[in-house]
Amino acid sequence: DRIFGGRLEVSQKCFNSMTRGFPGASVKVVLDKPSPEMLAFYQGKDCEIIEVDFGNLRDAINHSYPLACASSADFVLYAEDDYLYTADAQARIEAASDIPYQLLHPSDYSDRYREKGECQLYLTKLGYWRSITKSTFTFGGKPETFAGFLKEHSKMMTAKAEHRNGFDAWWNKAVLQKNLIISPIPSIAYHLDSAAWRPPLVDWRKLWDES
Repeated sequence: DRIFGGRLEVSQKCFNSMTRGFPGASVKVVLDKPSPEMLAFYQGKDCEIIEVDFGNLRDAINHSYPLACASSADFVLYAEDDYLYTADAQARIEAASDIPYQLLHPSDYSDRYREKGECQLYLTKLGYWRSITKSTFTFGGKPETFAGFLKEHSKMMTAKAEHRNGFDAWWNKAVLQKNLIISPIPSIAYHLDSAAWRPPLVDWRKLWDES
């Protein structure tokens, strides 16, 4: 269960926190059949709106992923709209630039600490990062890295995979478990879809109220 607001408020708060955590970033928002209230909110923000009429997650992902591949930026965050970000998110990612990762996942999921197997730890001037083998469909990296995984992404789109344990599980097995993927300690984002895996060490209620 979502622990904070309803669907519209979550999207609004998370967007506000993202623009605070990534100041000056160029933002593209893919809106799939948005409500009038949702559309009006993003029209009042400094972002490029890409409105689509799919009504399903598969086509929305299939349409949006190539946008990340084609970006001219040095770093791309490919994100769902229900992640709440810390104000130092961009600084923490920049401090991790010497880590030879392929992709990073911004949330330090508390349930990942129960998993068996080896974990690599990396220390930066702003905190730790650790290797992980699974994530949601929110991750960041260089555009050329995204493009390098486009073949696997296309296979996933044609496979009989559905969310929740379809897309994520397929992507984890085909890509994440074969490459170095990292997540931060403490977390720089909280996936607000459930209170069950709230990242520790951060006052998320305070960040919600400030967003």
